[in-house]
Amino acid sequence: MWIGTDTGLWETLDGGESWNRDNRGLPNVPITRINLSHDWEELLVTTFGRGLFTAPATAVDVMLVSTSPSAEFPERSALLTNYPNPFAGETTLEFTTPNPAHVRLDVFDVLGRRVETVVDQRYRMGVHRLRWNGQALSRGVYLVRMAVDGQPMRAQKMIRR
Repeated sequence: MWIGTDTGLWETLDGGESWNRDNRGLPNVPITRINLSHDWEELLVTTFGRGLFTAPATAVDVMLVSTSPSAEFPERSALLTNYPNPFAGETTLEFTTPNPAHVRLDVFDVLGRRVETVVDQRYRMGVHRLRWNGQALSRGVYLVRMAVDGQPMRAQKMIRR
């Protein structure tokens, strides 16, 4: 499994228990999206501000989960990196739920004060993306934390520029 973050491309070989940075020659810039080409021969990596990069699919282990483009089956609940990050006004928050669950996303400042609850509702299984407008926030570092069925998960850093 691969994930793009604000520090580059990361890979896990154990279902997300541990991660190794492996940029495969890509620049050290935030990655906003990773896809396979329609013929499954290239890994397509979109970066924030540096364009689109490709790597041969032979450089990655490809496993077919479903041929349906709308089927997304996460293994566990997770809050993924927002994009773009840093953001000026709006950013996309992405999270996964392997089962239907009540999800709450809270934004905190660096002093630990909750500045906004982004969402507090039930979601179906899958990958979820939502646009959030943080334009009212001052410039600086913020944390977004996800709670699933009342259980807090690890927070992710967001930078408002």
